[in-house]
Parts: sequence; C-alpha cells; structure tokens
Amino acid sequence: RPAAACREESLLGSYHRQLQAELRKRTTLIRSLGKSGRWTEALQVLEQMDARSLAPSTITFSAAIAACARCGEWQQALHALGEMEGRGLAPDLIAYSTVVSACEKG
Repeated sequence: RPAAACREESLLGSYHRQLQAELRKRTTLIRSLGKSGRWTEALQVLEQMDARSLAPSTITFSAAIAACARCGEWQQALHALGEMEGRGLAPDLIAYSTVVSACEKG
C-alpha cells in the first residue's frame, strides 16, 4: 500500500472520530439543557448541528424530544419526531414513548 493512501485513511479515521466526539458532546448538551427546563436552547443546539454539517443521530433527536416533553411542549416534541423521520432516521421506542407520554400530559 502506498504511504499516501495510508495517510489519507488515517486522516479520514481521525476526522470520523472527531465528528463522533462532537456528536456525543452536543447530545449531552441537549440532555443537560432539557433536564434544566431549557427546551428552546436544546432545540437551538439541534438546529445548529446542521450549520456545522453535523448530522444528529436518533439518540440526539430523542434527547431533544425528551427536553420538549419534560417541559410540557408536546407539540414541539411531535415536531421533532416528524423532523427525525423526515431525515430518514428511524425513531426508536424511547422517542415514540416520550412523544406519546408528552401528548397524554398535554
């Protein structure tokens, strides 16, 4: 294998690890904001991910949905679920049950 190909593969691996670390950091931030009742800021972090070319994961969306639900914002939770599905991400049981619970309380 040529040395240039090995370097390129190493750089791509490093970039991927950095993206994954940034995704985990943002997901944790969304969770923390939700637990403090700051659902609007949690949604802002989710929206800012697009501007940074960082695709939210199912876990990231579930954290945003939970932030909205925790604050009684069932409509926002439902909207986030729809956005998640619109991006081709399959909602998990946590996302669905959180939205259902939020709607029941709403």
